[in-house]
Amino acid sequence: MRAKSRPSMSHALFIALLSLVVEGCSYSSKTMAIKACGDWKARQNKVIISSYRDEQPLTPVDRRKELKHILRMAEAEDLSAYRDAEQFRAETIEFHQDFYKDLEKEDTEGREMIDHKVTARWCSDDKDSKQILGFENKAVISKAWQNKQGAKGKGDLVKRFRY
Repeated sequence: MRAKSRPSMSHALFIALLSLVVEGCSYSSKTMAIKACGDWKARQNKVIISSYRDEQPLTPVDRRKELKHILRMAEAEDLSAYRDAEQFRAETIEFHQDFYKDLEKEDTEGREMIDHKVTARWCSDDKDSKQILGFENKAVISKAWQNKQGAKGKGDLVKRFRY
């Protein structure tokens, strides 16, 4: 039985040059380049990731603190020009309390975990350089993506489909 031999240096160099030549190929038309990018994109299926229903801010919002501030401002507001100043103030305060209650409900529902279909690859037409650019988001592929500011990753340019 013969032991497997390692590829020779010239074989490795040939493969590297061949991959550069293939990478440097141009497509005969924009349509062909778009199709090639689409085929490349399809080889990385959409990933399903459990994450927040809505995008979450970097730092959570303290709605109670916001409401206290608004109510203090409403209490301190000079309404002497109004005929029914106290009724107006009471209605304003009630409006803000209801409004912030609804915001807190939205915040809670937005923090529910749901499954997202997230695309790891996409294509973009760069007309100036006559190429279709293939982008890939590593955070999606590694399933580190979250529907949260700063946790969505970014698209890295990984393929060029010249036409």
